[in-house]
Amino acid sequence: MPSGSAARDYTELPAGDTGSRRATKVVCGPVHVIRPNTQYEGAPEGRLMIHGHRVYFPTRASSLLLRELELDHLRTLPDDWDGYGAETPSEEAISLARMVLDAIHETESAIEPTRVVASAEGGVVVCFARGDRYADIECFNSGEMAFGTRVISTGDIGVFPVESPDHLGDVLRQLAVFLAM
Repeated sequence: MPSGSAARDYTELPAGDTGSRRATKVVCGPVHVIRPNTQYEGAPEGRLMIHGHRVYFPTRASSLLLRELELDHLRTLPDDWDGYGAETPSEEAISLARMVLDAIHETESAIEPTRVVASAEGGVVVCFARGDRYADIECFNSGEMAFGTRVISTGDIGVFPVESPDHLGDVLRQLAVFLAM
């Protein structure tokens, strides 16, 4: 696992077992080796259920954990990861994106990110989607941030600067209103 990434340990339980615990550690990171039909307890506010090759996240906090794993994976991208000369996300961009995820968790915002991906412009994009509405918060390698909105059915687009990470609470409220329309 790359240095600086936050590994999370889970206690493995046989499927259906709610009592005995074994001391097996499962480290979540960019590459996962898991046993099908095994339940992992210890994820924030709930359980992570692996059934076959599908992973079920029954709680909001667990789905945020998946976004953190996507973010950690971005550290492994090489330069020109998209074949068009895109820069690898910088540690500063990854740190800003982590602040976005932390703000979502801390403010208990009604919105949940749907993906965390590398930006072709150099940085990280935290994506949100609901119905025909899409929004994102882009964290650039330069340390700047912006949020964008798009209504798919009309093609309406908006792009707005984020003055500083201190304003993320306001941005998340605006995105929640936009996505709820």
